[in-house]
Amino acid sequence: MRRRVDATVSRPDRRTLEAWFGTGAIPLARGAFEWWVEAGTDRVPDSGAFRASLSVLGQPDCFAAAARDVRRPCQNPALRDVLVPRPADALLVPNAPCRVVPRRGGVLTPCEFGVTGPRRRATFALLGDSHAATWRAALEVVAQARRWRGVSITRPGCPFSTQVPASPDLGPAECVRLHRETLRWLRVSGIATVFVSSWAQPPSGPHGGTAGYGGGAAAFGAMLDALPRSVRHVYVLRDNPAASACARTRSCTAARGAVLEPDPAALAARSRGPRVRVIDLTRFFCDRTRCHSAIGGAYVYKDDNHMNSVFSTSLGPFVLRAL
Repeated sequence: MRRRVDATVSRPDRRTLEAWFGTGAIPLARGAFEWWVEAGTDRVPDSGAFRASLSVLGQPDCFAAAARDVRRPCQNPALRDVLVPRPADALLVPNAPCRVVPRRGGVLTPCEFGVTGPRRRATFALLGDSHAATWRAALEVVAQARRWRGVSITRPGCPFSTQVPASPDLGPAECVRLHRETLRWLRVSGIATVFVSSWAQPPSGPHGGTAGYGGGAAAFGAMLDALPRSVRHVYVLRDNPAASACARTRSCTAARGAVLEPDPAALAARSRGPRVRVIDLTRFFCDRTRCHSAIGGAYVYKDDNHMNSVFSTSLGPFVLRAL
């Protein structure tokens, strides 16, 4: 059977042809498979086939979050002295790509990621502030696995709450307007699944903690309640702990109580019945007493509180498992 597959094709040199495409573009189930290439009378390999395995995410064994998977305990000695990205370079690592969807007027500027072509099965939305944006890399893995399109509506300083911070980057009035336009857009979009995340700011934060940044569980809960009933599944991604000082792989830990703040959005979600659920992946950052900024050869953060896209990507299979 022949099937046309859209791919990005390049010729790095005269002897090499590279073709990149999403695994959702070919009808393969996860697990072992064999493959070969034919072009006219040429065949690679000359006989037989290459063996490979298809999984949700291709990374080195036990890399990043996989090193803390309690279902499949994992250690990779080759990663013992590895740290990717280097802490000094982490701030330069961008969030996962997202293509802006043109709109006229308003402050709502969504962007899309995941499977955006005609083969997509559904569309979901990601809402919240800059911490929500860091989850986009994990949700890209989910989107590719489920053939979903993601729409990201995130702005720094705009937690998904009815209490707007005094001085977010966007400005209080514009933040309120963004929430209003987002709810209006959701009512007509047909989207049934929404992911939400916001910064659980520590008392030392610029707004004096969660009381000044988004308020308590009641304020976050009121915004969750405002989501239209057409949104049947709401997943609140519990915020990550803050970063600890990290100069070397062995010094990247901090006491759990010092860096893991209560998350009012997650607290609100737990009291709202089956439509709203919490995805809490704290165990991939922390054990019972310590939280780690270096895990399985990966550095976790961009700065003192934002997760970087390398570690976020590694959490994708575990978000998928939680779903």
